[in-house]
Amino acid sequence: MYFFETITDGFFFKNYCAELLHVNGYVNISVTQTSGDYGIDILAEKDGISYAIQCKLSPSPVGISSVQEAFSGRQHYNRDIAVVMTNNLFAESAKELARSSGVKLWDKFKLGELEKNGERLRRIRNNTPTYSDNQTKNFEQEVNRINTNLSGIDQEINELDSMVDQYTARQNNTSSFDKSNRSTATHKKGIFLFFAIFCVIGFIAMLSTCITEKNPKYITGCIIYGIGAPILFTLYVKSKKT
Repeated sequence: MYFFETITDGFFFKNYCAELLHVNGYVNISVTQTSGDYGIDILAEKDGISYAIQCKLSPSPVGISSVQEAFSGRQHYNRDIAVVMTNNLFAESAKELARSSGVKLWDKFKLGELEKNGERLRRIRNNTPTYSDNQTKNFEQEVNRINTNLSGIDQEINELDSMVDQYTARQNNTSSFDKSNRSTATHKKGIFLFFAIFCVIGFIAMLSTCITEKNPKYITGCIIYGIGAPILFTLYVKSKKT
């Protein structure tokens, strides 16, 4: 659905048509007064050609009178081309008269084309990236797939926490350690700390790549590193207490 299809006010429609012309490269655009406009609502130029345009917001196909008004209005304003713009279609009689008089007829399909072109130009000016329907669909599918796996990941985290608690309990119940055991515990603490820092660095790198490249495949890496870091830090802290 195009935006112009939601417009119900003739004055607003006229000004919206002027905005469409502006974002499609027309210049020297002026909107005429509501009364005494000689059938012309907008005056504009593009590529050295001047236009006299009538904007017709109509619930039914536009008839022959609008073509006649645009033709006479073009002569009054001394413009090169007369145009009738409408949110609807044109009656056959209007099309026949337009062919013989040289009046251009821009129906709802032409307005839809202008609206699309205008949106593309806005994106270019704002330097906003665009995505095809397939890219958007693939991205949404990837996000949904990751979301469905989150519950399973949460369960694995809980199981790992339980294992850590059991390991800590066994360590706390041990009354004494020989030198070999103490050396092994110190070695484990170093391993936990090393991989925890590695996960933090990996998480930051993945998150940065995901944001800059807008590629959903890096989201999985962010989740893995984001989960691994706190788990390893937990193991490190608990190992220090033993």
